[in-house]
Amino acid sequence: MSPAGVAGPAPERRYDLAVRRREVLTEIRERPGFADFLRPPPFAALAGAAVDGPVVLVNVAARRCDALVVADGRVELAPLPELTLAELINRTAAFLTAIAVLTGPPDPNTPEPATQRRRAAARAEIGRTLDWLWRVVAAPVLDAALPAPAPSDPHWPRLWWCSTGLLTLLPLHAAGPLDGGDGVLDRVVPSYTASLRALAHARRGVPSRPEPVDSALVVGMPQTPGLADLPGVGREEEIVRRYLPRVRSLLGPAATPAAVLAALPEQPVVHLSCHGTQDLHAPAWGRLALAGGALHVRDLWRPAGNPGALAVLSACETVRGGAALPDEALTLGTAFQLAGFRQVIGALWSISDALTVRLCADVYDGLAVPGGIAPDRAAAALHQAVRRLRATLPGLPDVWAGYAHLGP
Repeated sequence: MSPAGVAGPAPERRYDLAVRRREVLTEIRERPGFADFLRPPPFAALAGAAVDGPVVLVNVAARRCDALVVADGRVELAPLPELTLAELINRTAAFLTAIAVLTGPPDPNTPEPATQRRRAAARAEIGRTLDWLWRVVAAPVLDAALPAPAPSDPHWPRLWWCSTGLLTLLPLHAAGPLDGGDGVLDRVVPSYTASLRALAHARRGVPSRPEPVDSALVVGMPQTPGLADLPGVGREEEIVRRYLPRVRSLLGPAATPAAVLAALPEQPVVHLSCHGTQDLHAPAWGRLALAGGALHVRDLWRPAGNPGALAVLSACETVRGGAALPDEALTLGTAFQLAGFRQVIGALWSISDALTVRLCADVYDGLAVPGGIAPDRAAAALHQAVRRLRATLPGLPDVWAGYAHLGP
């Protein structure tokens, strides 16, 4: 028994185990193809992920906060002196509370005027959060990574956010000043990645000469017991069928977790239209509500068949992380990447069904090419669709800022 009262191996035994581990690792690494087994990848390999634009890793700690900008085979430090862990904690709590007010059901015991005042205050809080993110993170990073403003031609620069800690719960891609000036969406096409390694892995699936994709799987739940109906499911299916000639649909009772998991490896594109929920305290239990049960994040941790091209997760909270272990980046979006889909479009919070249908129409229009769609246009297509929605509803960031892209 150890001094702390916890059973464990004696020091001699621990030493023997450490020696044996080194011997086993040496034996494994001598085998063909295993030279780098359990070794961290070299920086040159990780830096290769930032080939189309900078990848920004934002580190948040009690002592100081910085951004590491990886671009052109090197890494540059961008200090973030105005970002502090204490303020991030307060801002995140206020932001999540505001989102809950705007996306949750109204209290039937609260008078309508009071409800409207509460919703207006919540919407103002979201605007202040986006302004704060712009001032303390996004603007300093963009000035360091891309000093020149975005060009007026259609070739927008790309940038990937790799957040850490509680910052993973906030929409860095939508940061912008309260006065209506240019924000992130006006400077770059923003995307997210869980890590440099994850982005490099996703890039390995990109064909050198991509061809149009002409088939997809549509999963939809117009009615789910205990949850609000989703009348837009049928319209979203129509949108997918408009652009892809070969579509398999699993709708309503046919959309069971087992049926969806069995069909995923066979399809290059999957479009899911259903309710989604992320558990902030246990991200691995994030789930999609399907027929007869839930499809969890952990259910997708398995090798896929053929590599997938695009997953459109038209469901709430599908690219939202957890609060207990935010650095783990466990979301349905990253789970679909682990399942083989290199491009993922999802949502950070509950989104209006009607607006999601509208956004889907714009996204697929941006993906359209003769013969089908080009999945590798996903980031640009979502970027333009969100900008259109923002232009129509400029004072409602809660309805346009929640959509996000993962992948190359």
